[in-house]
Amino acid sequence: MTATNEFPQTHENTVGRYSENAKYDVATIKAIIQESHFVNVSFVDQDGLPQCIPMVSAIQEEQDGLHIYIHGYHKARLVKMLPPESRVCITATLLDGLALAWSAYASNMNYRCAVLHGEVVDWDETTPDAQAAKQEAARQIVEGVCTGRWDECRQPSKAEMTTTGFLKIKVLSASAKISSGCAGEEKRDMDDAGVTSKLWAGVIPTKLMLLDPIDSEHNKVPVPQTVKDFIATNNAQPVPWPKD
Repeated sequence: MTATNEFPQTHENTVGRYSENAKYDVATIKAIIQESHFVNVSFVDQDGLPQCIPMVSAIQEEQDGLHIYIHGYHKARLVKMLPPESRVCITATLLDGLALAWSAYASNMNYRCAVLHGEVVDWDETTPDAQAAKQEAARQIVEGVCTGRWDECRQPSKAEMTTTGFLKIKVLSASAKISSGCAGEEKRDMDDAGVTSKLWAGVIPTKLMLLDPIDSEHNKVPVPQTVKDFIATNNAQPVPWPKD
């Protein structure tokens, strides 16, 4: 990354079409990954076949750059098939609105997306530093799902951590692309009264809304305040466009 905390533009991460919508700064890319909850991890398997698997992740800025941690059962295909130095591509997309134009051709979607290219790090999970990193990655993943939950659930046991494989991926290059606003209309439609007087065009904003929690059938305590606060904070977030 550069001194401005941006990823340099290379053939790997440079956005071609609508390049004015591209972002290369770490803050934007990291925020999209954190908000998305799921990422898609793409790689080529041992048979040379392309694979793409949705995963829950944690993203962290460390001294040597940006890293993503993903986890799964220690014998799972993803964990076993990605040895150190394996290259992966990680993507995430957030849908912010449906941009409906007068024409089908000009209709669009408003979104925020990030594409990250990285390499699996060779780390010895048995060392104290790696154990601490795994524990922190687990905490980040849980907190990424529901803020405040880590302190209000049972911590992973040693056996649970042993049977959980963690992959540490160093992000080598990345970019984000953000589309917002109304769809660009064709001039011929704008000049056609037969179109403008009969058809509606505009944006249907979208956002993730959290509903009232439902108790587990085994639950014996009321919904904690942290869960209520998490729901309220999420639902109070404004749509990215239009801005207030």
